[in-house]
Amino acid sequence: MIIRELGDPYGDPRDYRSHQKPNMSPERLFYLLIEESKRSFKRGLIVTATVTKVFDSKAICRLDNGLSAIIQSSAILDENSGQNMKDILDFGKIV
Repeated sequence: MIIRELGDPYGDPRDYRSHQKPNMSPERLFYLLIEESKRSFKRGLIVTATVTKVFDSKAICRLDNGLSAIIQSSAILDENSGQNMKDILDFGKIV
């Protein structure tokens, strides 16, 4: 063990149960990680979010399930309005 430690000083000596990758789709892994299902969290579903940061062209929000979301200015503002995101959204606002 000492010789192995000297050859690889920061290596992890623990043996793992399996070196195989999990046999599941990325979509299934995503739903497991966010603890949601396809019925409760899907594309096109209207959700509430709390604004955490506002920039000129986008706003970063936190969804109720803990995920971060980005709202682009093109989703809220007209191109000819002359406004930016800071004029409409504030920190802590629920959208």
